[in-house]
Amino acid sequence: MAGHARSQDHQDHNARPGDVPSASTGPHQREETSPQRTGHGAAQHQPHGSAEALSTDLVGELVNVAGSSAPGPVHRGDAEYSRRARRSAALGCLAAACTVLVTAYAVVTSTQLESTRDAQAKVPAGVVAARSSSDRPPNPGDVVAAFPVNEKIMEGLPEATTWGQTPHAASDPAPQAATEGTIAHPLKAVPVFASPGGHPVAKVGPTQVFSDPQDQPKTQNRPQQSVRTSLPVLEEKPGWLRVALPSRPNGSTGWILELEEEIELDTSPYRVDIVLDQRELLVRRGSELVGRWRVGVGRADAPTPRGRTFILAHLAAANIDYSPFVVVLGAHSQTHQRFGAGPGTVGIHGWPHSTVFGAASSDGCVRIPADALSALRQIPLGTAVLIS
Repeated sequence: MAGHARSQDHQDHNARPGDVPSASTGPHQREETSPQRTGHGAAQHQPHGSAEALSTDLVGELVNVAGSSAPGPVHRGDAEYSRRARRSAALGCLAAACTVLVTAYAVVTSTQLESTRDAQAKVPAGVVAARSSSDRPPNPGDVVAAFPVNEKIMEGLPEATTWGQTPHAASDPAPQAATEGTIAHPLKAVPVFASPGGHPVAKVGPTQVFSDPQDQPKTQNRPQQSVRTSLPVLEEKPGWLRVALPSRPNGSTGWILELEEEIELDTSPYRVDIVLDQRELLVRRGSELVGRWRVGVGRADAPTPRGRTFILAHLAAANIDYSPFVVVLGAHSQTHQRFGAGPGTVGIHGWPHSTVFGAASSDGCVRIPADALSALRQIPLGTAVLIS
């Protein structure tokens, strides 16, 4: 815009081709129909608004300005002075032209960058923004299309719950690796796939119910305990999330589509480590160790299962007097298909006698002191638990 404004000022303050010269015009004054002016007129045929037209107009105009600022009348015998004046004017024009070309290149580059950003911003509706360092959503071209799942297929998929079995789910590829703390909450029943673009192997809903689905007559008079489904994200690919599942076998995982209308994402800064051989439970917030306790673990014939699992629920303890509530994990006993009123789910709970802390004496659950139990109650559902 500055170039166009200058061009207008130049045309207003200089004689135009065809104007009648005044009586004071001398033989040594510059004529208005100079080669530079002719060249500038030719440049007017460039398309308006383009970087090329802008640069050509500005170059021509600056050449005219530089020419008009050349020294005035000189004596014909002073050849050396004339050469110096012409050389000075030429160098001024060259410098001005270089400046204009650099400016035009910057304008074109800026326009291309804006176009690239606009193209990247056009992602399919519903894709959750990627939580990468660049904080940009995935490129739609990088997202692997999902295997089509109709209503009939969905009905036939096994449910990924603490009561369920998902025999075709993939095993955890890194059972002792820490997660980044991302937690996925399904907002409705969604299919779980063996891999991005692979076949569906299960489905997972928005809630986890802890009453026996096969024992309704016995549980209908008791309050039904349920929690929001909270699954730790183990791995991410464009448009896809690999999550841990609460079903048998232990270490079951699957891929879900990262769709805004189906999945809500959350983050937990915590991590829980249970070291069986050391009989210890550790709680970390980021890299900071915030708690460390001596605990009891499963005995040799009913061991606490090792691997990567997560906090599935905080449930009020029913018909037990040894703990006010139980931290339910997404793992199951390898020796008990059922235990009490549950499906053999491993839990972390309190114990009235401190003699069990440091011992391997439970049926697979982890027994912890009261202050450790209070600390775990503050940790969000879906937080990863590493048992080693």
